[in-house]
Amino acid sequence: MAIFNEMNKRSGLVVGTVVVALALFLLTDLFFGKNSIFSKSDNKIGEIAGEKIKIDAYRQQIQIAEQNFMMQTNHAVSEEDRPSIRQNAWNQMIFDIAYKEQFEKLGITVTDEEWLDLAEGDFIHPMVKQLFGDPKNFSKEMVANFLANLSKYPQQDQALWYYVDTKLPEVRLREKYSNLFKKTEYVTSAEAKRAYIDQTAKASGQFLQVPLFSIPDSSITITDAELEAYLKEHAPDYQVEEGRSLDYVVFAVAPSTEDTASMQEELAQLKTNFAETENDTLFVQYNSDQVVPVAYKRMGQLPEGINIDLSDSNKVYGPYFENGTYHLYKVLGEKEDTLYSVRASHILFKPAGNTPEAKAKAKKDAEKVLAEIKAGANFKEEAEKYGTDATALKGGDLGWFTEGQMVKPFDDAVFQTNKIGLIPHLVESRFGYHIIKITASKVKKEYKVAEVNRILNYSEDTKDRVYQKVMAFASVIKDTAQFYAKAKKEDLEVQHAENITKTDYNLGTLKGAREIIRWAYKDAEQGDISPVTTVNDKFVVALLKDVREKGLADLDEVRDDVTKKVRQEKKAKQVIAKLNKINADSLKAIASQFGGAASTGQAENVTLSATYIQGLGYDPFAVGHLLGLKSQKRSAPFQGQSAVVIMEMKSFIPAPEIADYASYRTQIEQEREGRVQYQIDEAIKKEADISDMRYKFM
Repeated sequence: MAIFNEMNKRSGLVVGTVVVALALFLLTDLFFGKNSIFSKSDNKIGEIAGEKIKIDAYRQQIQIAEQNFMMQTNHAVSEEDRPSIRQNAWNQMIFDIAYKEQFEKLGITVTDEEWLDLAEGDFIHPMVKQLFGDPKNFSKEMVANFLANLSKYPQQDQALWYYVDTKLPEVRLREKYSNLFKKTEYVTSAEAKRAYIDQTAKASGQFLQVPLFSIPDSSITITDAELEAYLKEHAPDYQVEEGRSLDYVVFAVAPSTEDTASMQEELAQLKTNFAETENDTLFVQYNSDQVVPVAYKRMGQLPEGINIDLSDSNKVYGPYFENGTYHLYKVLGEKEDTLYSVRASHILFKPAGNTPEAKAKAKKDAEKVLAEIKAGANFKEEAEKYGTDATALKGGDLGWFTEGQMVKPFDDAVFQTNKIGLIPHLVESRFGYHIIKITASKVKKEYKVAEVNRILNYSEDTKDRVYQKVMAFASVIKDTAQFYAKAKKEDLEVQHAENITKTDYNLGTLKGAREIIRWAYKDAEQGDISPVTTVNDKFVVALLKDVREKGLADLDEVRDDVTKKVRQEKKAKQVIAKLNKINADSLKAIASQFGGAASTGQAENVTLSATYIQGLGYDPFAVGHLLGLKSQKRSAPFQGQSAVVIMEMKSFIPAPEIADYASYRTQIEQEREGRVQYQIDEAIKKEADISDMRYKFM
């Protein structure tokens, strides 16, 4: 009773405490739980034209894009396909929101009647015509016949039709919108005439050049202050996007010796069963990792070294290992082929050039080696020593090949021979001179072959061992110094990926490293070490080495380029100062007084639309200076593309008057129309003020 009395005294406190605790629990869930008011904003992946885009809506759009991709390509989505599919899904959302807003403002629509006309009426859209093969042979009746029998066509054909049909209004809306802008493009007569003059009026003159490389780089002193000043002065040229630079080590998971031994034991039993089976087709389907239909094959399609013996109908050949896969073969029969196959080796003597002397030397060398082989020299060794193509590494072996595979002189020489051994004369082809040895008799047979294959994979035990090794590496790394020290101690190659963007999928040469890139942008700070991440058959540990913000590049990032530009400017100033001190009547006299680095040349028939001057090279600055001079006038020295230049006008031939500039007007219109769609896209995206935070989620 005393206990209950004490509780009664404090009941108010207890109740209050419980109420507070319950409130805190509810508030915690409200503010910090999975469905909290704060977490609800976490699923925002971006914003388009003021509309917030949620991850669920984007994933739904990706799913639609994947379905469309599989329907159009008839194959499953691979990891390599996903980046472009996701971008297409994002672009579709931009269209659905930002573009359609513009369509609505302008009142652009596609009526049901217009839609029908585009799909099967009198104005069938090119996109529909492409479904029926060559658009040149297209007729409206093709669509009518197809639609009349639509239910009889494969599901994929039906789905493709419905996809194109429903896409037509969207495509037409885009075309209408683009055409509005294209129709506003107008080229004036003055613009057309200017284009004609730029391409037709010609100037001729002389130039003096002093190449900037004539001044040694070592003679130019450059300070960081000068580099920084140049960088700021030319800031628009050195704007960069946000980027992350990472160093990383890779632990590849590959089959171990134990995995290989286990596979070989399995293959030994499989080989026995393969020999004993009476249903080879079913056995192949049930036991192969990649089913290869039973089919007839020529010798060149069978593995190296196979020696077919048809006296034993149950003999199984192999296993043969190639490109990570073991193969077992069972020859079920043979039939006459339409072509012969043969095996041969050769030594190719390729002429050093296309001159009679080069050919004569190659032939003489070939004849000498042929004589040595006839006298007993080893063909394989001679091929390794003298061969000039890739077969030299294999002693000249070409393997099995079929009539018509080689160049005709070689083909004729080999297939007109009926015995094994050295062909006693040289064979000349467009590649050079061949010494040929037949290494296996020609056959005119195909063999019916059943194949069982098994891919050599790593076991879970092997993967676990590599994982333990990775964890032992990663667990002791706390900072940058330890990362590099541990990598060096473990003899691991540190790989580099510079300025990866937030939407990239690959890390340098490492494909599909999206999770690491997301970590670098979302969770990491400079100097952080990533968690152990699985990328395909690899474990990866990365270091976030550098963080680059959007805007003006850091000097260190563009130091080489800026240094080169500043060095060129300082060299040019030296040359210009020296040239300005020379007083002479002609460019040749100026060049003579300047010294050996200066030279002169003729600039003939230069138009304003040109960017190149013969003898001077690519230099639009020089073109502009020449065309800007009056006759018999000379420019001051200026810095050109790679030299200090003086231009001198000798003569100018104006463009003759013509009655019609229509072709030049058309030329300009086509150039501008080609840029319209890109400019529209960029303008709408800018107007929509798009915020893209997809990198936080995928």
